[in-house]
Amino acid sequence: MQIRKEIPKRDYIIRGFFGFFFFLIIWSLLTYTGIVKPFFLPSPTQVINSIIKLFVEFDLFSDVLVSLYRIAVGFILAVIIAIPLGILVGTVKAIEAFIEPLVAFIRYIPPSAFVPLSILWFGVGDIEKFFIIFIGVAPYLLILVADVVANVKNEFIEAGYTLGSTTKQVYTKIIVPY
Repeated sequence: MQIRKEIPKRDYIIRGFFGFFFFLIIWSLLTYTGIVKPFFLPSPTQVINSIIKLFVEFDLFSDVLVSLYRIAVGFILAVIIAIPLGILVGTVKAIEAFIEPLVAFIRYIPPSAFVPLSILWFGVGDIEKFFIIFIGVAPYLLILVADVVANVKNEFIEAGYTLGSTTKQVYTKIIVPY
């Protein structure tokens, strides 16, 4: 086995299937033989029956839809704010100096640490949940976008200005597509 040597896609899929199958065999052996008590590790059959029960008796599907709605709204808010801000941070050093220290501080705080604050600020409702998703996504997205934008080659930007582009055109025709 060589380090980072590519394998054919077919072999990759087969190995992935066998890895999952091996996991199911070990899980089944541990639970059906009684080596591990069901209290500590339920059997695959118990898990499947519980999943079916959650969907049929407890309407898990509607809960999943509500969660997807909250995740989508929080993510979209993060995208709406973090991408334009990341573009500015990556291109304007004055904005980077103003925003980057705050973002660098916030990104190392786990989003779950903001739960008590968000409950105090927004109460227990959807806005609080949107905020938790937002605070978990926005700092990382902002830094990612700023890094990509900062790596746009100066030659492209200078060529745009040389050819008569306005600052808006440099952003829309060079930086954003890059």
